Parts: sequence; structure tokens; C-alpha cells
Amino acid sequence: MRPSETSRFNALLCALALIGCALAARPFVETGISDDWSYVRTAQLLAQTGHVVYNGWAAMLLGWQLPVAALSFKLFGFSFTAARMSMLVIAAATTFMIQRSFVQAGLAEWNATLATLTLVLSPLFLPLSLMFMTDVSGLFAIGVCFYGCLRALKASSSHKSAAWISFAALFNAVGGTARQIAWLGVLVMVPSAMWLLRRQKNVVIVGMAALTVSIAIIFGSLHWFLLQPHTLSESPWIKLFSLAVCRVLLYQLLRIIVGVSFLMLPVLFGYLLALRRSRRQLPAVLAIVILGMCLARMLQLHSFQGIVPWPIPPIFAGGIVSSAGIWEASPIFGTRPEWLSWHIRLIVTAITLVSLISTILVVCFGVRKHLGNKGQEDIPWRSLLVLSLPFLMAYLLLLAPRAISTGLFDRYLLPILLVILPARSAILSGIHKYTAAVFNLRFCRFRRDCHGCRHSRSLCDVPCYACCGCGGARFRCFGNCD
Repeated sequence: MRPSETSRFNALLCALALIGCALAARPFVETGISDDWSYVRTAQLLAQTGHVVYNGWAAMLLGWQLPVAALSFKLFGFSFTAARMSMLVIAAATTFMIQRSFVQAGLAEWNATLATLTLVLSPLFLPLSLMFMTDVSGLFAIGVCFYGCLRALKASSSHKSAAWISFAALFNAVGGTARQIAWLGVLVMVPSAMWLLRRQKNVVIVGMAALTVSIAIIFGSLHWFLLQPHTLSESPWIKLFSLAVCRVLLYQLLRIIVGVSFLMLPVLFGYLLALRRSRRQLPAVLAIVILGMCLARMLQLHSFQGIVPWPIPPIFAGGIVSSAGIWEASPIFGTRPEWLSWHIRLIVTAITLVSLISTILVVCFGVRKHLGNKGQEDIPWRSLLVLSLPFLMAYLLLLAPRAISTGLFDRYLLPILLVILPARSAILSGIHKYTAAVFNLRFCRFRRDCHGCRHSRSLCDVPCYACCGCGGARFRCFGNCD
């Protein structure tokens, strides 16, 4: 089987794994969840009348997501299940594109598959794939745009690069009609890719033409939406800066950092394993976490009451992932049982913080100088940063007004995970070394006296995925780390 066929097969397996896990949950309750009852009603009216009719609840176009659900209603009749099964199909396509994007970003086939499963089988993406919300549809538009930009950077000719840039821009312009913030793909990610290809004049010319058409589509869609009755709109600007606003933004940034770390825990936990035999670093990490949690408790009890989340990660504060295991804002009477007890949340908090600090230590001080990987990726990590970092900054900037007004929901973290997971220069610069251990692959201990090992002696006790080419070491190798 050729590498391209293997990649598609693994991507297909990831999509099938998502569908299998989703159906195993038996998501067949006929009730609305969060905002999807409003979107389902709009799709129902589209199937009945052929017109898009909003009901005063939606602040989004809903776009191409509505015809997909309307087609499902035509085939199987109206039900919440029919609408959500159409969303599951979109989620499966999103999973396929995510895996392909990670491979194009330079991750090895196995690592790209594991990173994809970490994202799509997370307690955030999996429930959203069974809700008729716009988060997965927006992620699909961003993922396809990301994939198109990566293919443009790796294309063998300028004509192919221009074709991929045009595809990424136009697809994102249309796909972003489901969720407007997905338009950051064409507004930020595509210009970043064009900057990297600026020496190819025909790519720049064709890309500018596609960008112009895409912007016209965006403005035309927004103009049409503003003319529709019973629609809502939000301001993308912060009206007033103050010390209280800065404190709220800082708190929300803390939520994002810890929330993303929690969702990436299967990957970050490998960095903790890299420090498991260190006599100095691991105790220091544990001491920092304990002191930090004690400080957070003291701040909560005194002047910052209610600001610092304790004793749970902010990801559990509400939304999709909550301690009650149900949508936090659902109008359910009575006391909700907690499926995550106080003790379990405390343990998860400690593991998340220890893994996050371990990642920082390993990347900055432990293995960074050993992570050459030269000659194995077609896209340098600096180019990948140029492609993803401006998008990430623009996305966080647009989240700021919502963070101040109503707060951030955990589902807003999905695009952040998409661009962070393949960022080899930051969080996952050591994924080739440690991910296999997280997913229960075999460990091995290199002999201290191994000959020909190019890695430092302190790295001879990491999982067997960390090193290869060591002629004197006895281990089973799963890949090449050169």
C-alpha cells in the first residue's frame, strides 16, 4: 500500500472510530440541547417551505448546514435524530480532513492518527458531533482551508500552489457561512500562506483574485443576513478597557490554557513520562503545582473570591464538559448528580498541571536540541508557525468581546486545538518521542552503556519511541526520529 493510500486508510479509520463511539452512546433522545433546537427549527422550515426563516435566536447564518439537515428531513422525516445524524456525517468528514491535515503538516502517519483521535474522541468534540450546533461545521471549513494551504506550500509547481490557494480561499468563504468566525481561514490563514509563497508571482496573482472573490462572498452573505427579520448581531469590538476588563481577559486566558491542556492530556502526559526518572525536575514540577493550587485556594478565599477556579480545571466550569455530565444551561429541575466527584476533579487538575509544566520543561530544556528531524518534513516548523500563529492570535482577539460580555464556552476551543496539535515547534515538538507511550505501546529502557546513541544520557530512559538508530541499545523501534 502506497503512503498516500495508507494515509487515507488511517483517516477513514479515524472517521469510523468517531461514528462507532457516537452511536455507542445511543444519541436518540428527541429534545433540544443548547441552541440546536432553534437551528433545527430553521432547517425544518427550509425543508417545508424552501425558504430560510430565522426565529430570533440565531446570531449566525447557519449557511450550508441547513440544506444538509433539510435533505435529511426529506429522506427520513423530521426528528432531532435526523438533524443530528446529518451533523455526525459532517463530523466524520471533519475527522478525515483533520487527519490528512496533520499528515500534511509533517506529523508521521501514526502520530497524525493518534493526534486526530485525541481531538475527535475528546469529551468536547464527540458530544458536539451529536448536536446540531455550528461548531463542527465551522471546524470543517477551517480544517479544509488549513489542508489546502498546506498542500499549496508542498506543491511541486507554482500552478498547483495557485490552484490549492484558490481552493482553500473559496471553500472557506462558502464553508464559513455556517459559522462566521470560520472566515478567519480565508482572511488570515490564506494571506499567511500567500506570504510564504510570495516569490511565486503567479501564485500571488491568482491568490489575490481568489481572495477578492471570497471577500465579496463574505460581504454579500453578511448583507443578506442583516436584511433578514428575526436575526441577532454581536459587536466584534471591546467598547471600554479598564482594570476589571483586563482581569477578566486574564482569567479567560487562564481558562483557555488549562482547557486546551486538559483536552490534550493524552498527548501531554507523554512529557510527564519523560521526566519520570529525573531526580530533580519531577519533584520541582510537583512542588510548583502544589504551591500553585494552594495559592489559588488562598486567592479564592480572600480578595479574588470566585475568580480563580478551584479545585477543578476551568474546562469543567460549564458548557459541554461539566461535572454534571450534561449541558450546563439546560433547564432541568432538581439537583443534578455529579458524575465527576470532587476528588476525581482534583486528581485531574493535578495531572493536567503537572503534564503542562512537564511539557514546558521538556520542550525548553530537555529535548529541544535533539529534535532535528531535518529532511523528514517538507514544511519547516517556522512556515507552520507563520501559517497557524496569526490565525490563533486573530481568533483569540475575536473571542475577547465575548469573554467580557457572556464568558467563553468550552466549545470555542476546537479551532485552537486544530492549529496547536500539529505545531511541532511548541506543544508537540516531541510527539515523535512520547505519544506512543501514552497509547499503551511497549516501553523499553535503553542501557546506560549503549554505544552510538546520539542522545544525551538523561534521555536513555524515555519510551522506545524516543530514539532509534542506536546500534548498541536493545529496544523495539516504532519509527525514525532523525
